[in-house]
Order: sequence, then C-alpha cells, then structure tokens
Amino acid sequence: MDPALDLTLRLSLAGLFLAAAAHKLSDLRRFRATLEGYDLLPAPLVAPASVAVPGAEIAAALLLFIGSGGGAAILLLFYAAVIAVSLLRGRREIDCGCFGFGERQTIVWGLVGRNLLLVAVSLATFVPSSDRALLWVDYLTAAAATLTLAACWVAAAAMAALGPARERLRGVS
Repeated sequence: MDPALDLTLRLSLAGLFLAAAAHKLSDLRRFRATLEGYDLLPAPLVAPASVAVPGAEIAAALLLFIGSGGGAAILLLFYAAVIAVSLLRGRREIDCGCFGFGERQTIVWGLVGRNLLLVAVSLATFVPSSDRALLWVDYLTAAAATLTLAACWVAAAAMAALGPARERLRGVS
C-alpha cells in the first residue's frame, strides 16, 4: 500500500474515534442512558462502561496514530455485534449513541453494515506499506483527504437525519 494512503486511513479512523469519544464524554449522563437502553449490561456495570467505552475509543485512536488498526477493528466488530443482537431482540427504538445527542439515531441494520465496512478499513492498515518515504506533499494530501472524508461523513449523517425529520414534518401538515 502507498504510505500516503495508509496515513490517510489511519488519520481518518483516528479522527472518527476521537470525535465519537468527545461526543460521549460531553454528556456522560446521556451516554449512560443510551447504554441502559441497550439492556445488555447488568445495572451496576452501566456507569463504568459509560466511561470505559470512550476510553477505549481514545485508545483505539492513539493506536491508529502509531500504526495499528487492531483496536479500531475490535471496537467496530463489538459495536456491530451489539447493534445486531439488539435488532435481533426486536429493540429497534434504541438510540445508537454513535454521534450527536441532538438528533436521535435509532439502530438499523445499515449501522451494522457501516461498522463492518469500517472494520475492513481498519484491517487495511495491516497491509504493508511500500518503502517509499513520505514527502511533504504526502502529508498535505493525507490531511486534505482526511478532511474531505470527514466532511463526507458529516454530510452522510445529515442526509440520513433528513429521513426522520421529513417524516416528522409530514405528520405536522
């Protein structure tokens, strides 16, 4: 793999995990309520888990900065499994807890697919990079590509939120 692509993948995933951790840490009480909604943990473990999950996301981001996507892949597989188990249990009205508490995002199978796609991206960081040295333009390219991917991610999330908003507006008319 070209080292500039490897850097872009790692920076993008690290940014994603840092944003997710910041979102959870910004309102731990609300994230704790989200974890309770999944009803997968005994009550005494929910509060510690509400701190451990963003801690694990920060750790995964740090590992990505030093070159390993293993922690990210494990977390994303775990998230996919939690969502899949909840959907199979018929619990479709759970807030996923992914990003932004302002707009509730209920769990759907598409989130399982999204997480599995991100697992594949995380595992791509294990593909050996060529021995080509990174140049200043590679760092610039990786930064620009990372910002572009972040903008695409935000735009996709906003478009996904339009569906429920459109349905709420239809109910108002």
